[in-house]
Amino acid sequence: MNVKIDPMSNIPFYQQLTQQLLFEIARGNLQNGDSLPSIRDLAAKTNLNLHTVHKSYKELQKKGIIDIKPSS
Repeated sequence: MNVKIDPMSNIPFYQQLTQQLLFEIARGNLQNGDSLPSIRDLAAKTNLNLHTVHKSYKELQKKGIIDIKPSS
């Protein structure tokens, strides 16, 4: 999974991350049943705050795209 955040963009970081995760799903790089990286791992990889990644995951959960299961 290749996620890049543009710090110069006017789009908030969590929205950029959400859009890129949706793009990865649309491309077939993430499929039903695949596990996303943990919030900590993705935050470290993208140099984002944990809360930013969590907000993105919550947005995807609200849209019914992912299920969040603590500690899994």
